[in-house]
Amino acid sequence: MNKILVIFDSATGHTEKMAHLIAEGAHRISETGVRIKSVEEATAEDVLWCDGLAVGSPTNMGILSWKN
Repeated sequence: MNKILVIFDSATGHTEKMAHLIAEGAHRISETGVRIKSVEEATAEDVLWCDGLAVGSPTNMGILSWKN
C-alpha cells in the first residue's frame, strides 16, 4: 500500500483547501492511504509512516511559512 502524507499551513484557508484537493486526488489511486494534517498536528511518526510527502505553505512577500 502506498502512503501519502499531506502537510499544510494555511493563514486564510486557501492552502488548506488545496491540501484537501491534493489528498482527495491521491486517495483516488487504488491501494493508497492518505493522511492530511496541519503543521501543528503533524508528528514525526506521521513522517515516518509515509512513502510520499506533499507540503503546502502560504507565502507572504515571497517568504514561506515560518511554522515547523
